[in-house]
Amino acid sequence: MSDSSRISFFAVVAAALLALALAFMAVSIKTGLLQFRDADRVVSVKGLAERTVEADLALGPINFTVMGDSLDVLQGDIETQQDLIRSFLLLKGFAEGDLQLSMPKITDQHTNLYGSNMPPQRYRAEVTVLVRTGDIDRVKSGMQSVGDLVKSGVALTQSYEHQPQFIFTQLNSIKPEMIALATQEAR
Repeated sequence: MSDSSRISFFAVVAAALLALALAFMAVSIKTGLLQFRDADRVVSVKGLAERTVEADLALGPINFTVMGDSLDVLQGDIETQQDLIRSFLLLKGFAEGDLQLSMPKITDQHTNLYGSNMPPQRYRAEVTVLVRTGDIDRVKSGMQSVGDLVKSGVALTQSYEHQPQFIFTQLNSIKPEMIALATQEAR
């Protein structure tokens, strides 16, 4: 094979590859343009239904902290504080069944300290008393007067984990009607 025939062979192969690439590109562009044109023929509709409802369940946590040097003294202080909170809530008109006591979260403050700055008391307990009731107004008024517990000696703490919640639990009873309204709105 001579040099000129070799060059013409490579030219033919290059031209064939270029032709295939152009054909593939033309098919891709045609498919894209057809899909773009068909996109105008699709309609997407979403409906919305909103309703304001009254909460029918209130969760009102009361958080407090107790500190002590021994676990038995700490447990006695926890029970005293819980009794004060229970008495306060019963005086506010809550039923005994509305009150739930959580397990205390006890931290040994001496275990993970570095250096010489030891806290004055070794143990710290964080406890939550939860009021769970359907009487929403009573929980709201009770939250307003929870400062009276501080006067009684309860060291209340702010907890971002346990915030008051007002919940609507009857969603399934209104869901079919709301779906029908959303469908009607979509049409």
